Amino acid sequence: MKKKVIKGIQVRFDDECPMDFSDAFTDMVDLQFLDISIFPMWKDRSDVKEPNVLPDSLQWLSWSNYPGKSLSPGFQAKNLVGMRVTSSKIVQLWEEDKVIDSLLNLKMLDLSGSKYLTSIKSFSSFPNLERLRLQKCRSLKVIDPSIGHLDKLILLDMSCCSELKEFPLIVQMTSLEVLIFSGCSKLKSFPVLICGESRETGDMTGDGIMGWTVEEMGDVG
Repeated sequence: MKKKVIKGIQVRFDDECPMDFSDAFTDMVDLQFLDISIFPMWKDRSDVKEPNVLPDSLQWLSWSNYPGKSLSPGFQAKNLVGMRVTSSKIVQLWEEDKVIDSLLNLKMLDLSGSKYLTSIKSFSSFPNLERLRLQKCRSLKVIDPSIGHLDKLILLDMSCCSELKEFPLIVQMTSLEVLIFSGCSKLKSFPVLICGESRETGDMTGDGIMGWTVEEMGDVG
């Protein structure tokens, strides 16, 4: 009998029974779509074990309440187009010493509600990223300066990152249309790219970069 190839999994867990994903995806070398939701999302689950392996074949990864402090160490993610890992226990996307190749296919990254996330080591690994959502990442204090070179980024949502105090230069975000900092109560200042063209989100007709404080932003308009 011909072995069935599994290319997609979508599952929602509503009960609070212990779950072990340690070897769940070890042999799924053709898996392209993975969508897992573990409820209730607001609750830290100590009885859920993270996967040892995530298939490199994945093109879409969505996992709410992801149980690990980082993604599986062997996961190369080279085929990923979208990653939505929300309300997770992730502290860093990959382990500190892991070196990853550029994820040229990644267009969307959503880590919203990952309250333990402290940093993203380098955004230079995501050169074609178009949408980045980091809202409610309440432990995020540092944004790597490499974020300013995401020249294909259209949307950046940093709302309710309550520990964020500063934001680095965004000198090459020439595609940016939506920039959200609402609820960043400790944010004191951030630079704004003036890109020489008018956008739907506001008149940005100037040259160079302006550094505005949050107080000064209240006087603009």
